[in-house]
Amino acid sequence: MSKLSKDIKTILLDLDGTVYLSNVLINGALESINKLRENYNVIFLTNNTSRSKKDYALKLEKLGIKSKEEDFFTASDATIYYLKKNFNNKKIHLFGTKSLKNEFIKNDICLDNENPDLCVVGFHTDFHYDELALLTSFIRKGVPFIATHPDINCPTLDGFIPDVGSFLALIEKSTNKTPHVVCGKPEKSMAEGILKYT
Repeated sequence: MSKLSKDIKTILLDLDGTVYLSNVLINGALESINKLRENYNVIFLTNNTSRSKKDYALKLEKLGIKSKEEDFFTASDATIYYLKKNFNNKKIHLFGTKSLKNEFIKNDICLDNENPDLCVVGFHTDFHYDELALLTSFIRKGVPFIATHPDINCPTLDGFIPDVGSFLALIEKSTNKTPHVVCGKPEKSMAEGILKYT
């Protein structure tokens, strides 16, 4: 591994397709991470909002990479940062996994499935069709919405699977609406959030 500048204090590493694919480590990832950690603070930076930081820490531990929740910054964190800055105390309808909902609740985001002020679209990997219908119903009625990140596909060991960007295409076709803002990499909210985090 070539030498990096002494001015660098923190290294940001992606997860899906960089550290692992599904539950398989990328060749050389463990050795590279351990080497980087000798001289730098390593933060795992991911757009994947289907898991919580605790979930990611447990996953990396199983793959042999020592980690704790503080080692991660996700598009969920960037979205929460954006909400607290721009929609603090507003009622949020969240289209997302149980892990994402728990992250929002833990950060005092008020969730509401009846009369929301704003909808948030996350990487929902286990949704029921009724959840999608409710989301689009709110959006069609004029409730503004944002997305946790823009990725169209998520890489897995078996190939790509549809991610939030694909959901946004579906939502636009169904409602003729586009998101108010998109958080996550490479957007401003992700950059601002990680700067405060580190």
